[in-house]
Amino acid sequence: MKTQNERTNIYNYYKMTKNSKGGNKNRRRGRKFSKPLSRELLLKQSGQEYGRLEKNLGNHHFECLCADGIVRRANIPGSFQKRYWMRVQDYVLVSIRIGLNPNDCDILYRYNPNEVNQLQERGLLDKITTDE
Repeated sequence: MKTQNERTNIYNYYKMTKNSKGGNKNRRRGRKFSKPLSRELLLKQSGQEYGRLEKNLGNHHFECLCADGIVRRANIPGSFQKRYWMRVQDYVLVSIRIGLNPNDCDILYRYNPNEVNQLQERGLLDKITTDE
């Protein structure tokens, strides 16, 4: 029969590695230090327009109703695809493509509900919200 000391030496020899990441659900849990909910309001510049996503067309494309009244096909760029999840009725800032097809645009920024309220108070989304 082995002594207690021999058993602990064998246990330490075959000891499993330390799990530092937390299992297979570690990416789904909340973070200890989250991003602040209030951020600086980003306003449009030249060549940009406010829009609301109307329909998901698939393949990272949406039908977007812009503040100038034109319905454009909005593209989600690769830098947004796994970081920000876009849904129908989200308000976004889009960059209108200049050149071949002016009915295409790229999504630059997605507004959170607090920012949408601020934009509506300033009257910047009036043309989009009245078309509902």
